[in-house]
Amino acid sequence: MANYAALYTEETCIGRGNFGAAMLVSHNKENGKKYIAKKVMLQGLSAKEQEGCMMEVNLLRNLDHPNIVKYKESFLTSNQLVIVMEYCEGK
Repeated sequence: MANYAALYTEETCIGRGNFGAAMLVSHNKENGKKYIAKKVMLQGLSAKEQEGCMMEVNLLRNLDHPNIVKYKESFLTSNQLVIVMEYCEGK
């Protein structure tokens, strides 16, 4: 399994929250196509909160609707969850 850092280059932080950040990233193997990577720090979260993070991944993975941002992939390490989703560029 490939890892997040090998596939994506982080460009800028577009938002921060209590448990992580949302990053604008470019895909290294898709001609720099832009995505959003939601990075959640798992360290310090309760088991129930960590379970909620994994439920979010499963929910996003299974959603398919034209009005909902599409899930691309996710990466899990011992201390961080990264959820990569399509980037909806405002015009």
